[in-house]
Amino acid sequence: MPVDQAKPDAPGQGLRLTLKNARLTQVASAEVAVRGYPSAIRVAPTVLRNPDPDEIVRFFPVSGAIAPGESTSFEFSLKDLGTVTRIDVESLTYADGTVWRPANFMDRLSCRVSRAPMEVTGIGGRR
Repeated sequence: MPVDQAKPDAPGQGLRLTLKNARLTQVASAEVAVRGYPSAIRVAPTVLRNPDPDEIVRFFPVSGAIAPGESTSFEFSLKDLGTVTRIDVESLTYADGTVWRPANFMDRLSCRVSRAPMEVTGIGGRR
């Protein structure tokens, strides 16, 4: 069957994400969390709940070195997500063995996703 007529196994989407290393130390690996909602039709609540029981969170390990000043891209298959609401960098492991994790809300904001292209910026804020 031609690719443009192929039907996916389950509703969802693919996501290509680019990580850029803005630090002077090589990144050895990372973990990102992709948050969103199922592809099924849903009604948005009038009052926001935290945490939202309908929100799905998927954690993805990213392996492979990212040299200082360089970028790397990788792809996710999100078969059960219809809408991606947020992507967070949960941790970065550097080549020297140190690990960065967001210590507070401002650190989490420093690793954000821009709309187009979807690029995580500010990797490694403060260690």
